[in-house]
Amino acid sequence: MDSHGERQKILTDYDTFLSELEQITALLSQMMQKKYHSLDVYINNCNHLKISYLKINRLLAEESFSTYLKTHHDALYNKYTSLLIGIRLYENLLTNCGLHQGFNTHADSQ
Repeated sequence: MDSHGERQKILTDYDTFLSELEQITALLSQMMQKKYHSLDVYINNCNHLKISYLKINRLLAEESFSTYLKTHHDALYNKYTSLLIGIRLYENLLTNCGLHQGFNTHADSQ
């Protein structure tokens, strides 16, 4: 891939990263504050959280994108890293309580 094409891909991936990070932030905020009327709605939000989490991890698995983000948007990379810690703690809680029901993000992202 030529350097112009590579840069375009990184910029497209960056837009996707921002969009998914926004989705994660909104979902986590809602999950912390909202009283859910049913477990199904809560589990649905967990599934959306997992989808966004996995999309971001796939982007960060690409060395060129990960390097770009760390170099040009370090604060944003650190924000995601902080969210990642919280999500992994949440995953661990669900796993240890036997409630993970398909939310096994860590194994899926490996």
